[in-house]
Amino acid sequence: MMALAQVSAMTVDSVGVEHVTYQQSYDDVPVFGGQVKMHYNPEDDRRTITGKSLDTISVDTIPTVSADAAGSIAQELAGQTVSVRNSTLYVFNEYLINKNKPDQSVLVWEIEVYNREPLVHDYYYINALTGESVYQIAGIYDAVNRLVYDCSYGAYTGDCYIDALDGTTGYTYGRSEGQAARGANPNFFITSDTDTDDLYDLLGQVYNYYTTTFGRDGANNAGGMGDGTYYGATTTTTLTYLDYYYSSYNDYTSCPNAFFDGVGTLRFCEGLVTNDIAGHEYAHAVNYFSILDETGAPAGLAYTNETGALNEANSDVFGEALEYYATGTNDWLMGADSVIGTLRDMADPTTVTYVDDNGASVPYPDRYNSEQFYCGTGDSGGVHYNSSVVNKAAYLMAEGGSFNGCTVTALGRAKEEAIFYRAQTTYFTTTTDFNGAYTALLAACADLYSDEDCQEVEKALRAVELDQAGYCSGETGTTPDCISVDSAPTVLAVTSTTANGYYKKGTTVDIDVTFSETVTSTGDVTVTLETGSTDRTCTFTIADATTGTCDYTVQAGDTSADLAVKSITGTIVDSSGDSLTVTTPTTNLSAGKQIVIDTTKPTVPTKLKIYSSKKKTKRIKTINPDTYTKIVKGKSLHPYMAWSAVSGVTKYYVKFTDKKMSRAKLLNSRYKQTSRNRTGKVKQIGKKYYLYMLLQDQAKNRSKVKTLLTYKAE
Repeated sequence: MMALAQVSAMTVDSVGVEHVTYQQSYDDVPVFGGQVKMHYNPEDDRRTITGKSLDTISVDTIPTVSADAAGSIAQELAGQTVSVRNSTLYVFNEYLINKNKPDQSVLVWEIEVYNREPLVHDYYYINALTGESVYQIAGIYDAVNRLVYDCSYGAYTGDCYIDALDGTTGYTYGRSEGQAARGANPNFFITSDTDTDDLYDLLGQVYNYYTTTFGRDGANNAGGMGDGTYYGATTTTTLTYLDYYYSSYNDYTSCPNAFFDGVGTLRFCEGLVTNDIAGHEYAHAVNYFSILDETGAPAGLAYTNETGALNEANSDVFGEALEYYATGTNDWLMGADSVIGTLRDMADPTTVTYVDDNGASVPYPDRYNSEQFYCGTGDSGGVHYNSSVVNKAAYLMAEGGSFNGCTVTALGRAKEEAIFYRAQTTYFTTTTDFNGAYTALLAACADLYSDEDCQEVEKALRAVELDQAGYCSGETGTTPDCISVDSAPTVLAVTSTTANGYYKKGTTVDIDVTFSETVTSTGDVTVTLETGSTDRTCTFTIADATTGTCDYTVQAGDTSADLAVKSITGTIVDSSGDSLTVTTPTTNLSAGKQIVIDTTKPTVPTKLKIYSSKKKTKRIKTINPDTYTKIVKGKSLHPYMAWSAVSGVTKYYVKFTDKKMSRAKLLNSRYKQTSRNRTGKVKQIGKKYYLYMLLQDQAKNRSKVKTLLTYKAE
């Protein structure tokens, strides 16, 4: 029998790709692992299907083993004191989690058992018909299988150890996953160094950073950072070496240094285990597995010339990212906390120097056309020396600032990191150079963020001249063109501090206009409002601000059920000289406010009914108040008068009296009412009495005082 699939989730991601998730069920029982996801990109009409489902299912879905009984079975299987946290009924088929298993469905209870200390967290799948154990899944997820080899004991031999106890000192060299902290290494030159434990912790943090930020399962996206060279279990292993290795006591060619070996291990010399350096080296592994060669094998950005410099810069970006992730702050200084001090300054590269081929100290370049840009063959073609150019661009993207004639608005670290990550995982090839990086980073931004954000990215890249030929080309560089990158300012929104409600002639409504960026006007900016047959305007001037304000005073004849702005005109430019061209707001006043303009005075009721008493036992007359002025004769001393509702009227000022009544007297609060009736009181037979009325609507417009009735009781 076919199993049904129901939509369990519908989402659209930040790139605009639509995702629909279907959950398979059979006889209203969900199928464990039976999910199918459909992905659709409307830009190129691309469709992708992922996930698994079962073609047919035949199983009894009425359990004969209760959830409590299944829980007891799971507790026995756990072999120690555990509590049952949850129990869920599923159709279980091992084929969905292992395609090499037979397609056979079973009704099961999923029993989650847990104990805090000693820690136990497992899921047992108990046959709901027989009580047999069908399957077990661990609930404890190892972030990474960390293997920290310590080579300091055999520093001159290359011998490295893990979980190896020194019977003389009592110190255990190296640390594998789940092992206790080792403390200070007695064999290190700096006896207080705890590099083994520091590296162990940082490997966990860098794994968590990539998982939580990008959904990446380790450098190789399979749980670790290996390719099988050292361990067959490439999905779980993160292999690192400390002090690997000195060939002699004064061997400075191997240390101080830290590196990724290109096949799956990281090597650190003593004193170089810092969060930014660890993040930097791990990022090399991410890059290696993200960029494939022509055969489909991991390769990364080729470690030479500009491509290698881009590789180094990319690692600096994620070295600082880990520093922030681990500590909550970062200094944009690579290696500042290591034994060798600052290696590169991403915020201001020229404050740090490198030694060129002639032995001279040269500031790191901060521009592609800088005379400090290295064009030689040393340093593998300047992979470290020239990385600072891209570093500066990354800093400007994240933090903003003015540089080389360009002013960049900060995007923040999160967006900067996301753009670099998408560029390397989607657009970089093994030979991407600086010009290629310019194109790739812009494309990555376009996938993720708004045009406005990507304009700031483009300005950052142009500020360091990545769109030009570069110093080594021999071509003369030009002043960066960042002005043309800016788009014209727009009107983002119009709102008001005036409260929602009804407004009449003479009242004032505040109009606040917000622009997309800082602008300045030459002369008045005119705001045109839709106010009926005649559009009204108000004006303001603005200087180096994002919001302008003017007051609209309601005039006779104005009307609007929901006040809105028709246009905003004037000579308005941003700091780059770009003029406002779109004069209608993205979000109009009516979208967030309910301001009603009403200048029409209410009119008196169309009919007036007069009864002999409030009981309405006898109707004396039904009259048209606009034309009726005659005396109504009758014997009632308490005439009861009622009138039809008048649209929009909230208050009736009514008085039945034998005296003349002025407007001022009638507006006395004693005569204000909301009911549409009035009981008169005749004090003297034969005397004339009058019914006066004045109406007020929601906008507080008031009618003239009108005599609706002349009444004489005889």
